[in-house]
Amino acid sequence: MVFVFLQIMGGSVRKAFLGTTDLSVSMGYPNQLENSEVQSVIKSFYEQAKEVQVKIGTVSSDLSSTRKAYETGADYVVLVGSSFIMREFTKFVNDVK
Repeated sequence: MVFVFLQIMGGSVRKAFLGTTDLSVSMGYPNQLENSEVQSVIKSFYEQAKEVQVKIGTVSSDLSSTRKAYETGADYVVLVGSSFIMREFTKFVNDVK
C-alpha cells in the first residue's frame, strides 16, 4: 500500500520523508496530527518502511513532537530550528517581564 513507489523504483529507495502535516491535510484532518486515523497511517508508514529496510523520517518544531516521532518509529527527525528558537525566546521574554 504505502510503499508501492519502492516497487516502481526497483528497490533503490533507501530513505523516505513523511510530511505528517501534509498527510493530515490530505486525509481531511488539517493539522490534526493527534487524530487516531492520522496516527494509524503514520504508524503504518513507519512499520512498512522498516519491513523494506527504508530509513524514514519526518519534521518537528518542538522537542515533545520530536520525541513522539522517535517513539512512533521515525529513524530520523529534522527539527525546525527557527520555530523552536522563536518559541523558547518568547518564553524567556515572557518570564523576564
